[in-house]
Amino acid sequence: MADPLPNAPRRMTWRRGIAWLRAWWADPKRALRPLLLPEDAPLDLSLVGRMLWHAALVGVAAGLGGALFFVSLEWMQDVLLEGLAGYRILRAAGEHQPEGALPALRPWLLALLPALGGLVCGLVCLYAPEARGGGSDAAIEAFHRHGGVVRRRVLWVKPLASLATLGTGGAGGREGPTMHLGAALGSMVGRLLGVGPRERRILLIAGVAAGIAAVFRT
Repeated sequence: MADPLPNAPRRMTWRRGIAWLRAWWADPKRALRPLLLPEDAPLDLSLVGRMLWHAALVGVAAGLGGALFFVSLEWMQDVLLEGLAGYRILRAAGEHQPEGALPALRPWLLALLPALGGLVCGLVCLYAPEARGGGSDAAIEAFHRHGGVVRRRVLWVKPLASLATLGTGGAGGREGPTMHLGAALGSMVGRLLGVGPRERRILLIAGVAAGIAAVFRT
């Protein structure tokens, strides 16, 4: 019968290793448990995880909103500028190009449509004066001066004002409105979740980034 004594040091070493792993796991300063179990996570790790989840939700909502705004704008331009006024819009390569011949050009409509669009934009913006302008400046101001707060009415005022302006041939870009729309969505989610100014600013930026991504097809 073999002597068990030579195997005793191995068993002791193995038991010490198990005991060390248990102690290491139980120590909140050195263990992996805070990374795997959210309820045991320190404040900074739980904050990061929660903010990533909330920012992802804001990103999806703002991305879909930006894409819907872009599709609506192209539809309005197709109907009003190309279908009604007979004006061929200059588009970037790869963007939607209408098929078929355009109707006869109506120059008087090219002067009337932007004026009507500007009138509608001005009337709509009476409900939210911060929706005037491009939109990026308002989002930046909300981040720095208003604690990441954007009023809820911007969610419908800014898209309508921008569609009325850009869809009728008014000067402006598509990036600013989607930035402001995304910022409004991020701010609204922050209010619904009851987070503080710091986290609300993060959600605002997540909405801005998603809006820009939607405009550039990403």
